[in-house]
Amino acid sequence: MIALSPIDVSKTGMMLLNNGVSLVLIVPLLFYFGEHHKWYRFRHLDTSGWALLIASCVNAVGISWAGINVQGYVTATTFMVLTNVNKFVVIGFGMAVLNESKTWQAYLGCLIALSGGLLYARVKSSPAPVAAKVAPSADKGASETEGLVDKK
Repeated sequence: MIALSPIDVSKTGMMLLNNGVSLVLIVPLLFYFGEHHKWYRFRHLDTSGWALLIASCVNAVGISWAGINVQGYVTATTFMVLTNVNKFVVIGFGMAVLNESKTWQAYLGCLIALSGGLLYARVKSSPAPVAAKVAPSADKGASETEGLVDKK
């Protein structure tokens, strides 16, 4: 919606639209997998638990807002690479800090994904290659003055 033509929706509206559509699609899965049976745990949260929950919500709003803004500044390919690198940073964080799966396959997958993202970033940031020089034409003098002389 951002890349093709300007739309008459604010960035806040696009953020709400994006998250609203996601919510409609995810709620059936929430009930299908029985997550609603775990809601009773909210009654037992202490002050630090509520603070972490609110901080998580604020962080999610920040991520959504940043995503909408980035889409206006980069190409679609760059945005897809950023999204994929972000996923693997999250996986790497889970492995390093949260003691999630630490098999050699998991490490290799993260390494490959992060390397691809870094290589893409490096290629995008390097200057464009200089075009190969073309051999001068035999009619060089005529082509240089062609625009200067008024032909009638």
